Amino acid sequence: MKVQCEMPEVGNLKVNTDGSFFKDTGTGGIGGIVRNEHGDFIMAFSVPLQCNNSNMAEMKAVKFAAKWCMNQRIPNFTLEMDSLVICTMIRQRATKNNKLRREFEDIISYTAHDHITISHCGFLLK
Repeated sequence: MKVQCEMPEVGNLKVNTDGSFFKDTGTGGIGGIVRNEHGDFIMAFSVPLQCNNSNMAEMKAVKFAAKWCMNQRIPNFTLEMDSLVICTMIRQRATKNNKLRREFEDIISYTAHDHITISHCGFLLK
């Protein structure tokens, strides 16, 4: 199967994030990559972390990327993730999960303006 990245609109950046979690050790990691509308590499990150579930790892990856964009004063970007659960929370700007609330509220503050798109990059295997 061929997987192809959809480029963002002209003037925008695209940020793909991912988080992982190993239940046996309570460790995980986050990573991501930032590209411009031509697919050119801008920045990537990979960070080990302690967490207690995969949703927390995914949320921390999105938070890291959103904070980086805010600190770089990047006004237009798409945050793309493979976690439908986290994507839905952020899009709806609502969560009932108290364990994720702190990271969630930070992400909401980092993505408060209108020029940020939150998307899910799931695909089906046939």
